[in-house]
Amino acid sequence: MRRLTVALFIVLIFGVSELTARATVHPIPHPGVERLEDWWRFIAVDATDGASFHSADYNIDSGIRRTVGVPEYAPRTVWLLGSSLAFDILVTDRDTIASQLQARLSNRYRVVNLGMTNEIPRVTWQRLRRIPVAAGDVVIFYHGASSAQTIYGAAIRRHQETYAGCLWFHEHLSQLALVERGCNAALWGNPDLGDLEAQAAQVASDYANAVQEARAYTESHGARFIAVIEPALYSREIAPHERWILDYDLLTAPGLDAVYAVLWPILRRVPGTVDFTHLLDEAREERLLYGDATHLNAAGDRLIAAAFYDLIG
Repeated sequence: MRRLTVALFIVLIFGVSELTARATVHPIPHPGVERLEDWWRFIAVDATDGASFHSADYNIDSGIRRTVGVPEYAPRTVWLLGSSLAFDILVTDRDTIASQLQARLSNRYRVVNLGMTNEIPRVTWQRLRRIPVAAGDVVIFYHGASSAQTIYGAAIRRHQETYAGCLWFHEHLSQLALVERGCNAALWGNPDLGDLEAQAAQVASDYANAVQEARAYTESHGARFIAVIEPALYSREIAPHERWILDYDLLTAPGLDAVYAVLWPILRRVPGTVDFTHLLDEAREERLLYGDATHLNAAGDRLIAAAFYDLIG
């Protein structure tokens, strides 16, 4: 009887604490995110298996993020490939880089957004070989962040192995606010990054090889190839209006700045690439262009779309 009473007391205390925690937990304040409930469902979709998702503002059609304003007919195609910055996880369909680029290109090209969350350059190159690239098309190979994530993700996995119990709760009971609060700092706090120089050299070499192969494939089909290195939050001093991103633990990644500091100078030396590293630096002085430590909001995407438009000519 005593054990039952103790158990009931623990359940009661946990339940009250959970309700209290839930009452004080606020949605992640992603600037530019509209219809937050739809967005959370949208980002949970695994587009790599060809899944679809449909809502008023966020749509995936058989694994392809929807581009707004695509003409019924266009003589050529712009194929936008990359990871989550191309897929554009933070913004609505109308605000993606692809949609804003389509608005600029009008009916000269149709723009197809083939970005895929967490995709590394080598996989993008392999997927490119299955795309019907035609003479006169443009292939934009937009990468950078996924190479940094290759290094950082490996460090996080090593780090989380030391918190096996907390990892179990995070994977199976993540909907509980107390688990979220108690485990988040432990699971995502300052991992040991290891030998950054060696890892950066390896992923940069993988990126360079993917660019070389993708360029050869594209040009063999009479199409134009443009490899672009993505901008980075850490390319300049963090502005005061950006500081909240680094202060909110669900939006940033402790130690990621160190990965960028070592990796980006190597990526920028890869031959035949267009460097967007500092493209947004001046505009960031006055405007908020990032929605987390990696991804842009609609205003940031507008500047990227304009730069792509200039490259296409």
